[in-house]
Amino acid sequence: MMVEISKENEEKISHMSHEEIIEQQKKLAAMFDTSLLEKLKNRKKGSGISSVSFKPTTDRNNPAPLITENSEKPVATIQKDIVDPISSSDLPFKLDDKWLHMDQLEHEKLRWLKPLDEHKKNKKGIKEKLSARFDFTGEVVNPEEPVGAASGLHHHGDEPEAAGYTLEELYILVRSLNAAQKVLALATLSNVLRKAKSGHYLYLLNNSIVNSLLQADIVLLLRYALDEKSELVVAAAVNAWHSLLCQQQDTKSLELLSCSMTGHLVPELVAVDVSPPTTEEEIIEREEEQYLEVLKRDVISGLLLMDFLPRLRYILEVIRPQLVVCSQILDILCRMMTSSETSYKLSRTPRLLNVVFEEFLPMSFTPVAENDECGHGKPLVEAMRFARCLCASGRTMAVDLIARHGLMERIVRYVSSTDPSEFGVVYSKLIVESLLTWRTLVLYGLGCEHYIILRPSLITRLQVETDDSIIVALVCLLTSLLAAADATASTDKRKKTVHFSDSTTGESAEAPSPALDWTQVSGLIDSVYSMAMKSVQNFLESYSEHHSTYDLSILISLLDFVHSYLTHARLQPFHVECFVTPQAILSDTVKIFRQLLTSTAFSKLLINIRQSSILLNESGYLTSESSNSLPSLLSLPKPANIDEAEVGASTQLKPQAIHLLLSLQTLIRLLRSTLSSIQLRFNRFV
Repeated sequence: MMVEISKENEEKISHMSHEEIIEQQKKLAAMFDTSLLEKLKNRKKGSGISSVSFKPTTDRNNPAPLITENSEKPVATIQKDIVDPISSSDLPFKLDDKWLHMDQLEHEKLRWLKPLDEHKKNKKGIKEKLSARFDFTGEVVNPEEPVGAASGLHHHGDEPEAAGYTLEELYILVRSLNAAQKVLALATLSNVLRKAKSGHYLYLLNNSIVNSLLQADIVLLLRYALDEKSELVVAAAVNAWHSLLCQQQDTKSLELLSCSMTGHLVPELVAVDVSPPTTEEEIIEREEEQYLEVLKRDVISGLLLMDFLPRLRYILEVIRPQLVVCSQILDILCRMMTSSETSYKLSRTPRLLNVVFEEFLPMSFTPVAENDECGHGKPLVEAMRFARCLCASGRTMAVDLIARHGLMERIVRYVSSTDPSEFGVVYSKLIVESLLTWRTLVLYGLGCEHYIILRPSLITRLQVETDDSIIVALVCLLTSLLAAADATASTDKRKKTVHFSDSTTGESAEAPSPALDWTQVSGLIDSVYSMAMKSVQNFLESYSEHHSTYDLSILISLLDFVHSYLTHARLQPFHVECFVTPQAILSDTVKIFRQLLTSTAFSKLLINIRQSSILLNESGYLTSESSNSLPSLLSLPKPANIDEAEVGASTQLKPQAIHLLLSLQTLIRLLRSTLSSIQLRFNRFV
């Protein structure tokens, strides 16, 4: 049918004069939107990606040559006369008529087997304007260095003698009908995006790769790839989405700050609206925008209009990919929940929460094998982090997860387990995420009744646990329980209850109020205080020598607990037992704090904080690519010449050291006021 229509159209056009054709073109142009016509013209000219080229590097040790930006000409058009035709005499073997499909030479294919024309290759040199080219790992290919043909980086592009792929050529490969070419291009784009968002190209290339790709509609390209039938293409597309939306440095920074008293909060990453609507007409136009316009302003909001969440749910539920793909999808969902709007829409996506909780946070499961690549039917760390981020969006959401999806029962199931082999290699991280999620619920006054049941096992675990990350998460939970116990009295007075209704059954449920009183948590100070003093002593002895790798998270969490305990103890109804312990520990605390503030370790801490500051340190690096439509926390990863292992240790200092100073400051203020108030009230009682 389509062939017949095409022939009919061609026949009509052949009988038209040039003037008639021009007139019909003008009529068609008047019928369509000008922006759509402009986009079609750009596609005809090329892929529309801003050329990304080299610039002089600021690295003092590895200077790079200056190569300017490429001219705007179409890329990846096949050159038909690059080399001379190949004859049978040029082949290194003789043809045999018995060979299948070798009775006739295919010159179009065989010519690419000839060596590259060195004269043509050297003729261009570095003086000609070239776009940056990338290898399969995302590294920039140096045009001055020779690259062997065996590397697989030479192809049928505009410059067959140049190794590597430009962004335009990768776009063309993603649109290929060949699944292998799609996977190769998506994997390369993923590596380029991951390196770009970590700041790998900031001191090497002129333009921002993230902005260039967003302007070239990479969101649409990856969204189409997500709908492919091939599971390999879908997995490669998910990997590319993960590289575009998620930033490893942001996740690490939030993990480092999870030990703080505000570590349960999730920062809201909202796109910067450069031109917000001011009039009523502009507001109405903004509400009627299609996804193409929304994507330019806010990538996350645009994805919500493109059935992105239902597609991810379909992949998890129906395609059931491997473990790494499931983990990446859950990371993407966590990134999308950095605004209240997306959290609400995500929770209302049909069956999405059911799939996550039933498949990736199961109550019963077989022990996880070490090399098991299946992601379904076993607990995943990313799924518990997803639940924690969802709880952070509001108390009503947390109540919903507890009542409908049994979140609290799942947390208790994992925390109470004493067999690490049951969870495999994710045991430690899963326990940490479970405890941090429990902390978020406790701060809403939820899940406190489970502490009463698990209190003996939690105290025992605190005393015998050897994993520092679990100790930190457990102390954070106990700190939140102090606040919940202090809030019990006022909560009972107000008797405020949160209600929600099930959209399917119409039933309503009540949010449980805190079930703690101060007597159930006051005894925690005995164990935690001794640990805090030991941690301070260890800091005084070890920090000066190992300041670049010293983890301050345990010290911070323990000091925060002491601070929270002293704060809430002052507010309890007068009872002598409530103040005997604080009065006994205050003198020891003051003594060790004096020793801390005058120590060499503390002086070294202050010096290191200055070196970690962008404002105070002239050699500081801002190595993170971001965009107005896709913001990040702009964390500070490594300069290009520092090894990844060194970064993992050195970046811990930046957020933790500052928070340690804040903890010390609040504790010192509290000690000064508490000493006088407790002594006064205790004397009156006596």
